[in-house]
Amino acid sequence: MDEDLIGALIVAMVALFLGPLIWWMTARAADGALARNSFVGIRVRRTLESDEGWVEGHRAALPWARRTSLAAVLLGLVTIAVALSGPTQMAFGIAMAAMALIVAGAIMCAVAASRTAAD
Repeated sequence: MDEDLIGALIVAMVALFLGPLIWWMTARAADGALARNSFVGIRVRRTLESDEGWVEGHRAALPWARRTSLAAVLLGLVTIAVALSGPTQMAFGIAMAAMALIVAGAIMCAVAASRTAAD
């Protein structure tokens, strides 16, 4: 195995883990099961100000978290398929796109939470 293949597979596994984790944590906070804290969840000024802001902000972010999760899982699976059957550089590129998508999704979750909690 070459380094690109190993890197692509590792990043694919991270995407397969992080995508659903983002959705799960957002959903738990949105339904009140994950209390306001300074460790996990969408921790922006507005969501940390009150328990109500915490829940409402996560509710607003939930559609973005769901989309991010689904896309991360899809790209993770595509990365593995391409890595095992095609050019490893392409697989590594897809894996990096998955990571960029996760970062962008997390930012969109934070923006949605901030806007809603501000209202």
